[in-house]
Amino acid sequence: RDDADVAPAYVHHHLRQGFDGFAIVEHRSDPAVLRDALAHTGADAVIVREHGPEFPQGRWTTRLADIARTELHADWVFPLDADEFLVPVRLTDVRTAMEQLPSSVEALSLRRYNMVPPWRTKRFPAGFRTRLRSEVNFNGNPLPPKVAARAVAGLALSDGNHAASGVEPPSGVSEHLEILHAPFRSWRQYEAKVASGAQSIRLTAGLGPSVASHWKRLDQQRSDPRGFRAALPKLPSGVLGHARSRLAGELVRDDRLLAS
Repeated sequence: RDDADVAPAYVHHHLRQGFDGFAIVEHRSDPAVLRDALAHTGADAVIVREHGPEFPQGRWTTRLADIARTELHADWVFPLDADEFLVPVRLTDVRTAMEQLPSSVEALSLRRYNMVPPWRTKRFPAGFRTRLRSEVNFNGNPLPPKVAARAVAGLALSDGNHAASGVEPPSGVSEHLEILHAPFRSWRQYEAKVASGAQSIRLTAGLGPSVASHWKRLDQQRSDPRGFRAALPKLPSGVLGHARSRLAGELVRDDRLLAS
């Protein structure tokens, strides 16, 4: 939802990384976006359409994991958002890294790093060659890792996709794979993302108060543009903002999105 601009890059990137197929929830978005992104790729895909305003993420991704296992014959499932791109740390691609995993490993914990948009707006992913050095959101709070797991019967994923049950938990954070996260591509896009995300969270029954709390806080600040931008101190703005962040050692060059 609200990620039409990244869908083609998402599909292309993960096919280049060795993915075999996709099980996708299309949540109140234009069906032509995914249809066009998947056209002529030859990828196996199952699309589940959800039209309600709520966002029971754990329930949806658990269902997708089961679809991946039973219909796409997946060995592993990676519950990624459309703006999350799985990348290898050192090896050539994700498939090569996965082939080297011991058979005893049933789940992975994957670090996430927020990509910083170029100071001049470009069509994604052009210009996205910089990320934050630390695993933090643009508001400075920790960006928790996500889980990946073997596609086994009974696998269940949590809201936020940070944990899984039905498999042996990860022994630590993976040193072979991580996620590049591109939630911000423009102020207009990000404000729309915050608004729709916060609305869905409020309308979803059974979520704990800590689930997506950052969306709720940001949504409360949208009415004040200066306050909204001030709530994202780790997001450099303009040439001077990028320069200051580089001098402070907060940014790292990372070309892995463009390399795919």
